[in-house]
Amino acid sequence: MKQLLIVGAGEEAVEFIKLFQRKKGFRIVGMLVKQPSAIVKYQAERLDIPLWKDVTAESLDHVDFVLETSERLTDYLEPTSCKAEIISGQSAHLMLAFASQEETEKTSTYNNQQFRSKTLEYLHEGVLCVNRQDEIIYINEAAEKLLGSKKHQLIGQPITYVLPDSRLPETIRKRERYVDEQLRLPSGIEIVYTCAPMENDQEEVTGAFSVMKKTIDIVALAEKLTDAREVKSMLEAIIDSSQEAISVVDENGIGLIVNPAYTRLTGYTSEQIVGKPAVTDIMEGESLHMQVLRTRRPA
Repeated sequence: MKQLLIVGAGEEAVEFIKLFQRKKGFRIVGMLVKQPSAIVKYQAERLDIPLWKDVTAESLDHVDFVLETSERLTDYLEPTSCKAEIISGQSAHLMLAFASQEETEKTSTYNNQQFRSKTLEYLHEGVLCVNRQDEIIYINEAAEKLLGSKKHQLIGQPITYVLPDSRLPETIRKRERYVDEQLRLPSGIEIVYTCAPMENDQEEVTGAFSVMKKTIDIVALAEKLTDAREVKSMLEAIIDSSQEAISVVDENGIGLIVNPAYTRLTGYTSEQIVGKPAVTDIMEGESLHMQVLRTRRPA
């Protein structure tokens, strides 16, 4: 293990303490400083780092590196007589800048991964990702339920073993998307899935992902939409066949519907009313639509 002596006790010294505590293969044997600040004293005491006020040739015998930070090295020793390798203040600052940038990038990457992972867990659709070797590297909870296995059983498995007929390997090789593909799982469940390639910043394909949903769920959703359309069509037919003049506005007083009887009575067509304020067809007085919206009572 390399022995490191830090010269100086400014803010940079504290940052170097944090940096080298994370690095394997280094041990800070001491800090050479005449008047250490309170935070340096605290860090040194917490990490059991001795504070040196001066230095002798004997005390440097077991030191491999001398790191100069906020104070001049020549105030403590003669560099030419020092056997340890000396890291100048300029080199030290450059090292710290690179270390800080690297740590920021790691933190940013980690946070982004955490954010994406948590976001995918909330989806009702199953999400599955594979790398270039066709191995599963991520699945969310919905995908677990679809496949009937836990994450630890699936991560690292070849996709051809878990989903033999999936087009994920083809997605990687051909760099193409496949939308609304149908697939029967080993459990017998039929799914509809879409898969697409994943790319890095250099636009290189690093793998592929798939979004899956049970076919029965999609059919049920389609049936609900069909029912809603049928109800809407029925209501429109009733309104249109009514001999009473009918007009409907939204909560902001913007026209939504008028029927043929309304057009015959007022002379205003649907194109002239829908999307316009409720006062469009009023020559004098107050719009009853706006009065009802304001008072929340029939008029």
